[in-house]
Amino acid sequence: MSRELSNYAALMIPWEDKIKNIESYFGSVVASYFTFLRWLFWINFIMALICGVVIIMPEVLFGPDMGAVPYKSVPVNESTEASYLKTLWNFNGYAQVSPIFYGYYSSIKVYESGFRMPFAYLLGNLMMFGYSFITILKQMAANSKDEKATDKDDNFTFSWKAFASWDYMIGNEETAKNKYKALVITIRESVTESKESAKKTSKKVKFFRFVANILVLMVLTASTYAIYITVNRSRKFQALAKEKGPSSVTWVQSNEVSLVMSLVTAFCPMIFDVIANLEDYHPRVALQWSLRRIMVLYLLNLYTLYIALYWKIQDIEKEALEANSTFYANLNMSEIIPCSTPLPIISDSFSISILHEGFANQTSMPCGIPEFVPEMTCWETMVGQELIKLTVFDFVTTVGLIYVTEFFRAVFIRVLNACWCWDMEIYFPAYAEFSLADNLLHLVYNQGMIWMGTLFCPGLPALNLFKLLCLFYVRAWAVMVCNVPHERIFKAGSNNFYLMLLLFMLYVVMIPIAFAMVSIRPSRTCGPYQDTEYMYLIITEWVQDVFHETIFAVLKYLTSPGALIPIFILLLLCIYYLSSSNDALQGTVLDLKKQLQYERTEGKKKVFNMNKAKEEASPNEPPSVPEVKIATQPPKEQVTIEKEVPTPSIASVLLAKKYISKTRERIEERKLAATSN
Repeated sequence: MSRELSNYAALMIPWEDKIKNIESYFGSVVASYFTFLRWLFWINFIMALICGVVIIMPEVLFGPDMGAVPYKSVPVNESTEASYLKTLWNFNGYAQVSPIFYGYYSSIKVYESGFRMPFAYLLGNLMMFGYSFITILKQMAANSKDEKATDKDDNFTFSWKAFASWDYMIGNEETAKNKYKALVITIRESVTESKESAKKTSKKVKFFRFVANILVLMVLTASTYAIYITVNRSRKFQALAKEKGPSSVTWVQSNEVSLVMSLVTAFCPMIFDVIANLEDYHPRVALQWSLRRIMVLYLLNLYTLYIALYWKIQDIEKEALEANSTFYANLNMSEIIPCSTPLPIISDSFSISILHEGFANQTSMPCGIPEFVPEMTCWETMVGQELIKLTVFDFVTTVGLIYVTEFFRAVFIRVLNACWCWDMEIYFPAYAEFSLADNLLHLVYNQGMIWMGTLFCPGLPALNLFKLLCLFYVRAWAVMVCNVPHERIFKAGSNNFYLMLLLFMLYVVMIPIAFAMVSIRPSRTCGPYQDTEYMYLIITEWVQDVFHETIFAVLKYLTSPGALIPIFILLLLCIYYLSSSNDALQGTVLDLKKQLQYERTEGKKKVFNMNKAKEEASPNEPPSVPEVKIATQPPKEQVTIEKEVPTPSIASVLLAKKYISKTRERIEERKLAATSN
């Protein structure tokens, strides 16, 4: 019954059969990609749920209706083209004023229902980052626990795999075939492990590895420079479109940044794979080097994009300040209405920046000065548009490359191989192999874009759900139809290596997000923080409104440097203590492993030597068998004292059985010799 329940539970896991089928043909390495993709799908599902429940649905239900306020309305001069496919493809028009982007949300502090939209918007983003951190760390801890439970230094590896790996509960012929293929794959993995461990590195190989690293640095420099040049061109195109209208810029020019970044992320990993052939590493080591290089490539791309977007934000703020200065410089002072009580000038930098120098140097200003808010771009929505376009272009490029480099290539080889000059299936171009490094890092890079863009585009996690779902089925189909197993097949390493890369990506992506929250002033024409100096100050306002003054003073002290520095030092001391304890425990574990290994090897030799010495000392005497007395009925008032009997190890039991069988054989041989004489 428990077996059937476990089978039904396994059937309820999404895509489990498909992943097991891929593992039976291609090994655990390729299957680890699809397992990782499924795990990321569930993370994005929770992120989309948080966005929908905490951010999107409250604004749709309680916020102003579409078209009721300027930031939820399409400008009049753009209304005719707002529903065109070209406009929607660039996420302009009606898509720009939809709940997908930051600019849709209201800055009303408290709705009539009591809901606080600005606080909920920031809280939802912090919840998503916190959930991602906790989930990754929890999964890493679970993987570490599973890895410690398995004995990696076990002896007789091939014997265990050959004689003890079959599942005798299999009753399906197809399942039996898949299990047979999986066992063959695992034995090949073990053979590769044993061969690669005995290899030695020559000077020639070291020289080629040095050359390969130089080539990798050249590729990284070229990709970064290409994105930098493209970003500068996009700023010129943006100024041209603002001056002469959107029709003055072509579709390629308006989407040049997304196109170049998609092509760089698609083709540079292929170049890294070609360069990796020079290094002659163990397959797992080569995979880790490829992962590190592609990770550096993706981080350079993301940070180059972020710096470019920051430059655009600075251009927008500069234009707004110039417009403010021009407005107040041309203001007719004769139309100013005098006040009996002058109004004090607000001391924040933004209010001073929008006033003319003649008023900014005074302590008060007269009434009647009209408030001027320049027509400026909502930079948060602009950043969200760039990241969502990059996500869409990345998906289109990935699917297109799968069809071009794998499917059409396989069809070409299959159709024309019979009439070609050489065997294309074995030699050039050959069928494609599944490249784990760039495919896995592509998932990490895509997730980094989602984390970076969620603050400016709350609908991005929901779009990424659809992307990951389509990518899973397209990749699974391409692997089973177009790819062939690796010639040098190897065992999948620790899953914590992939999770460590994902955790590092999350940490690196949070740096620009935190910088945007605390250092960049929000737009004054859109979004929930248009009336706030910085985004993070909404938490201070919420605490001040909700809690008592005493509690607010305590919390303010706890967030001051006087409290944070001692807490930080205490955390460092705790980390040092735990790290020292961990090192000591690891040393104890290594000593215990050495003792077990000694018992397996030297202990066996001692037992065999003792038996051999006994046989040589008394060759003609049969070994004495101890007399065993069996009590038919114990006394009625007998008190039995149970002694702790040590549990024999497997090695000692096997040796004892072997010794008893040999003794019996010798006794039988002596009996036969005695009867024959």
